[in-house]
Amino acid sequence: MNTPRFFWIGEESEIFAAASIRQLARDNGRAGTGIDRWDDHPDRGVLLFDEEGELIEWAELDAVATRMTLRNRGNDDRPLETLRGNLHDLYAWTDGGRFNLPVMFCTQYN
Repeated sequence: MNTPRFFWIGEESEIFAAASIRQLARDNGRAGTGIDRWDDHPDRGVLLFDEEGELIEWAELDAVATRMTLRNRGNDDRPLETLRGNLHDLYAWTDGGRFNLPVMFCTQYN
């Protein structure tokens, strides 16, 4: 299994785990990225576009330096647990590779 890398796409609150940005781009939006098409530009790198043809901003996150808190809630909105750590730790605690990459790792809208 590839070590996941982490990316925000469109907005910083939506974080995706994937082997690469190209894997997310080739996913055709199935992971929830909103990517309609992409271009591997020789000077500017991978360019992502939405269905209106607008450029989508994205960035790779440092999986060790980026720390966050996740609050897991049940279906009845009851707090279940609070997890704190870097992205690699949180991925191992929550997903740990149970699902194929790419996958939406977290969003503020869950």
